[in-house]
Amino acid sequence: MKNQTQPFETREHDLTGSASMDFYDDTSVSLFDTVVPGLDTNRFEPVALKLYVSGSKPILTVYALDNEAPKSDSDSDETRVRKFKVPISWTKLFRFVKSLNLVVHNKKINMEDLIVDRK
Repeated sequence: MKNQTQPFETREHDLTGSASMDFYDDTSVSLFDTVVPGLDTNRFEPVALKLYVSGSKPILTVYALDNEAPKSDSDSDETRVRKFKVPISWTKLFRFVKSLNLVVHNKKINMEDLIVDRK
């Protein structure tokens, strides 16, 4: 298995930022099972999602901890995960996702320091 560090696409883009997502009640496990049929959620604990969009078909990547993987002896802060990457339709995605909030900016400001004038 090839190991690699994930840059999570924050470099070399016009805008970068952050996002938050809410699921309908108890649908996150259903989403993972739909996206990755047969995923053993006792073994693999989904801990992160990545949504990539280029063109009309989004690609969803689920990052999951492997609860059966041997523990590392190193003192590293790195977290080893398994990646499950699949295409998904907007319709299928939003059967599970209640809301998605996305904010991107050009790095000239710190979004947490903004004071918004609503006049």
